[in-house]
Amino acid sequence: MTQPSAHGKRIVVTRARHQAKSLVDRIMAIGAIPLLYPCIAIAPPDDTIQLDHHLYDLEQFDWVIFTSPNTVSAISDRLLALDYQSNWETIRIASVGDKTATIVKDILQQTVDFIPTIFTAYYLGKQLPDVDNKRIFLPQSELADDTLANILTDRGADVIQSTAYQNTIGSGGDDIPALLQNNQIDMITFTSSSTVTQFVQRIAPLSAYDIPALCIGPSTAKTAESQRFSRVIVPNEYSLAGMTERMIEYFNRSTSI
Repeated sequence: MTQPSAHGKRIVVTRARHQAKSLVDRIMAIGAIPLLYPCIAIAPPDDTIQLDHHLYDLEQFDWVIFTSPNTVSAISDRLLALDYQSNWETIRIASVGDKTATIVKDILQQTVDFIPTIFTAYYLGKQLPDVDNKRIFLPQSELADDTLANILTDRGADVIQSTAYQNTIGSGGDDIPALLQNNQIDMITFTSSSTVTQFVQRIAPLSAYDIPALCIGPSTAKTAESQRFSRVIVPNEYSLAGMTERMIEYFNRSTSI
């Protein structure tokens, strides 16, 4: 068995408080110690006029794309606030990955029609079928870049982007600055670029550049590298399960050296 190498390792979880449990459970299952340090919180956009307009017009789109569980939750919350029931039967739904698809099923009671073979915005944009001359609704975080929208536009789609939520900096959790000062952290996990940048903000003026930074995917890893983390790790599968496997592999190698 390879799991004991992670036993007792202190792993920082930077996810939003309401999303932390799934990763915390996985960390505990391999015998490691999760340290909660929420670096993001999710809030509605300051101005919902544009989002509301598109939600009332949802049936006019051929595709709705969800790029994260937060987007699904934000759209569901806004529809409830508007007391509006959309006819999802006329719309095809795409999801960036299995986890987001599960949230679509749980919250919206809808089945996702398409998931890319690799769970990234790039592959979603490249692989989404039947997009030429189709209207696509793309609700995202205010911090999301235009990668997905640009790929789909280049393929002939009419992409309508809208801010569904904003990331604000998190608060509370374990005393990570004190643990950093005492060299009592073995790894930090990042599941989005915003968790990286806001972790750095939260611990300032301290730094954690030499601590292994386990990132859920390439985009998050790129942000970690830009923030000067020197040991950035990315799983083969861009998911929480993939992160857990990569965590085990990393500590196995560390103990065998």
